[in-house]
Amino acid sequence: GGDVNEDGFVGGADLTQVLYNWGMTGAGRSDGDLDGDGTVGGADYTEVQSNWGNGTPPEPPGTVPEPAALSLLLLGGLTLVYGRRSSTGATKR
Repeated sequence: GGDVNEDGFVGGADLTQVLYNWGMTGAGRSDGDLDGDGTVGGADYTEVQSNWGNGTPPEPPGTVPEPAALSLLLLGGLTLVYGRRSSTGATKR
Protein backbone atom coordinates (compact mmCIF):
# COMPACT_ATOMS: atom_id res chain seq x y z
CA GLY A 1 0.00 0.00 0.00
CA GLY A 2 0.99 3.58 -0.57
CA ASP A 3 3.07 2.97 -3.71
CA VAL A 4 1.27 5.21 -6.21
CA ASN A 5 3.83 5.07 -9.03
CA GLU A 6 4.48 1.34 -8.50
CA ASP A 7 8.28 1.65 -8.40
CA GLY A 8 8.53 -0.66 -5.37
CA PHE A 9 9.15 2.13 -2.84
CA VAL A 10 6.83 4.43 -0.91
CA GLY A 11 8.39 7.88 -0.75
CA GLY A 12 8.39 11.43 -2.00
CA ALA A 13 7.27 10.68 -5.56
CA ASP A 14 4.14 8.93 -4.25
CA LEU A 15 3.30 11.74 -1.87
CA THR A 16 3.84 14.31 -4.61
CA GLN A 17 1.40 12.46 -6.88
CA VAL A 18 -1.28 12.38 -4.17
CA LEU A 19 -0.84 16.07 -3.35
CA TYR A 20 -0.72 17.10 -7.02
CA ASN A 21 -4.04 15.36 -7.74
CA TRP A 22 -5.69 16.27 -4.43
CA GLY A 23 -9.46 16.48 -4.85
CA MET A 24 -9.49 14.82 -8.28
CA THR A 25 -12.60 12.75 -8.93
CA GLY A 26 -12.69 9.77 -11.24
CA ALA A 27 -9.08 9.08 -10.28
CA GLY A 28 -7.28 5.78 -10.54
CA ARG A 29 -4.41 4.32 -8.54
CA SER A 30 -1.76 5.99 -10.73
CA ASP A 31 -3.42 9.34 -9.95
CA GLY A 32 -3.13 8.74 -6.21
CA ASP A 33 -6.45 7.04 -5.40
CA LEU A 34 -5.13 4.30 -3.16
CA ASP A 35 -8.39 3.40 -1.43
CA GLY A 36 -10.39 2.90 -4.65
CA ASP A 37 -13.14 5.43 -3.94
CA GLY A 38 -12.46 7.41 -7.14
CA THR A 39 -11.27 10.53 -5.31
CA VAL A 40 -7.78 11.55 -4.20
CA GLY A 41 -7.98 12.79 -0.62
CA GLY A 42 -7.18 12.30 3.03
CA ALA A 43 -7.42 8.51 3.11
CA ASP A 44 -4.93 8.28 0.23
CA TYR A 45 -2.57 10.69 1.98
CA THR A 46 -2.80 8.60 5.16
CA GLU A 47 -2.05 5.44 3.17
CA VAL A 48 1.17 6.96 1.81
CA GLN A 49 2.18 8.27 5.25
CA SER A 50 1.53 4.98 7.05
CA ASN A 51 3.63 3.04 4.50
CA TRP A 52 6.39 5.66 4.16
CA GLY A 53 9.79 4.11 3.45
CA ASN A 54 8.48 0.61 2.66
CA GLY A 55 10.17 -1.22 -0.20
CA THR A 56 13.50 -0.80 -1.92
CA PRO A 57 14.57 2.74 -2.77
CA PRO A 58 15.16 3.33 -6.50
CA GLU A 59 18.71 3.82 -7.79
CA PRO A 60 19.91 7.42 -7.90
CA PRO A 61 19.65 8.97 -11.36
CA GLY A 62 23.39 9.47 -11.85
CA THR A 63 26.23 7.13 -11.09
CA VAL A 64 29.79 7.86 -10.12
CA PRO A 65 32.37 6.37 -12.50
CA GLU A 66 34.65 3.74 -11.08
CA PRO A 67 38.23 4.85 -10.30
CA ALA A 68 39.76 2.89 -13.20
CA ALA A 69 37.52 4.58 -15.76
CA LEU A 70 38.21 7.97 -14.22
CA SER A 71 41.97 7.32 -14.45
CA LEU A 72 41.70 6.40 -18.13
CA LEU A 73 39.77 9.59 -18.86
CA LEU A 74 42.43 11.63 -17.06
CA LEU A 75 45.25 9.98 -19.03
CA GLY A 76 43.41 10.61 -22.29
CA GLY A 77 42.97 14.27 -21.39
CA LEU A 78 46.65 14.65 -20.53
CA THR A 79 47.59 13.07 -23.85
CA LEU A 80 45.43 15.59 -25.71
CA VAL A 81 46.92 18.53 -23.82
CA TYR A 82 50.51 17.33 -24.33
CA GLY A 83 49.83 16.58 -28.00
CA ARG A 84 48.54 20.11 -28.61
CA ARG A 85 51.53 21.72 -26.92
CA SER A 86 54.04 19.76 -28.96
CA SER A 87 52.30 20.55 -32.26
CA THR A 88 52.34 24.37 -31.83
CA GLY A 89 55.51 24.69 -33.87
CA ALA A 90 57.93 25.14 -30.99
CA THR A 91 61.35 23.73 -31.73
CA LYS A 92 63.09 21.43 -29.32
CA ARG A 93 66.73 22.05 -28.39
